[in-house]
Amino acid sequence: MKNIFYYLVIIIAAFSISLNAQWMQIGPPGGRVLSLAVNGSNIYAGTAYGVYSSTNNGQSWVETSMNVVRSLAVNDSNVFAGIGGFMSYPQGVYRSTDNGQNWTQTAMNYDIVQSLAVRDSQVFAGTTYSGLYRSTDGGQN
Repeated sequence: MKNIFYYLVIIIAAFSISLNAQWMQIGPPGGRVLSLAVNGSNIYAGTAYGVYSSTNNGQSWVETSMNVVRSLAVNDSNVFAGIGGFMSYPQGVYRSTDNGQNWTQTAMNYDIVQSLAVRDSQVFAGTTYSGLYRSTDGGQN
């Protein structure tokens, strides 16, 4: 009887833990998320339709302009987006200095950027056709 009680407690505990640890779909609208970046309470999702941002853990999303955002990286209020899809779309690295509200294309504007990383003032961009690039001035050049 004692063993049954212990097994029952273990089963109930395991079941209650699994109920609390679930994956939930939180957006953004449009589906296909290609990249994510988090900075404090801000979440950025790069999609085939642009960058979406959320300031409330994904409860609501705001769409920003852009095309086919394949990669994202964040450093303080600077958000970097690596874009490019087809030849008719813009390509390269875009930078926002206001948490994704406005975007400016950087000097890296000639290849599809598949991956981004930021360390201090260095920005690294992994491209589809030309390898790896590095900017040492926060993406300016």
